[in-house]
Amino acid sequence: MYDVLYPRVCSLGHVGVSFYFIVSGSVIVERMEEDKFTGEQHKQVVGEMAEGDAFGELALLHNIRRTATIICKENSEFLRVDKPDFDEVLRNSHQIEWERRLSILNSQPILKEWEKTEIRNTVAHTKIREFPPNTVGTAMSAVILGDIDVPADDVYLIQSGKCRVVREITMIKKESSSGKIQLKLPPINFNENNIDNNVKERVVRKFLSVHMLSKGDFFGVGEDLKKTFIISVGRVHCLLISQLIFMKKERGKSLEAMKQGMNQAFLTHKQAFKTYTEDRDWKIYKKKLVDEIVRRRKRPHSTTYDDVPIVVRVENSHYFEK
Repeated sequence: MYDVLYPRVCSLGHVGVSFYFIVSGSVIVERMEEDKFTGEQHKQVVGEMAEGDAFGELALLHNIRRTATIICKENSEFLRVDKPDFDEVLRNSHQIEWERRLSILNSQPILKEWEKTEIRNTVAHTKIREFPPNTVGTAMSAVILGDIDVPADDVYLIQSGKCRVVREITMIKKESSSGKIQLKLPPINFNENNIDNNVKERVVRKFLSVHMLSKGDFFGVGEDLKKTFIISVGRVHCLLISQLIFMKKERGKSLEAMKQGMNQAFLTHKQAFKTYTEDRDWKIYKKKLVDEIVRRRKRPHSTTYDDVPIVVRVENSHYFEK
């Protein structure tokens, strides 16, 4: 059945009779949480969902009352599946999916201190996403997260595949009168309009790999992603957990620790610049060395066959040709 609802879709504690797909619009997920210090109950937003997401299966799968209130953020449209149809068509697949996500959560080292009930309650705020490989013609579709000033909505736990962390580095390239190239990082509050064209300065941008992520790693925890992109290398599967779940856990202490760990793992702009310039200098040196060897091999010399001692010619005749 097709519904247009606003503002409340279902309420905490009510009997679950339907499952919902979000056709358009967005909703917030609200639960009652107990303050561990005061014991008082208060409403807490624990997640958001948008077009393409679904909800309401938990009450139908486990025959329990609604565990959260779903409120529309805007005028929203839903495809509603009532319980008899859900049981007949969708129950088995959703039960398997629910157990799969629970198993993944139980295997995560970062959640090993969580209680079992906390992990089970978290399942409803997770989703599995597949990201395509970074192939020619589909490069943009391979960017999972990138160049954002605000924290992501979800924490990404990599289940399979690898991701490359790429950072855009802005440099000033200056050419001297002798033709020598010098690279340097721009100063703080740099303005491209201040480039001095009279001394052959120009701005260049390079995308440099600063870290690799693989199965068991995570991202989207509030780390610095300005001018930084997380790109799939091959096909990648991630389990996404609403960041709000981590924010309410120990008042966000675990999330902050994860954030600091990620920022320390990434090369800074200065470190990435140093790595790039050292690699560039090494490549230039190797090219000069190879060019010099090739040049010397082509240099004519006056040594002839007759200049080689006869004993050497006899013992190594296969090396010499008249």
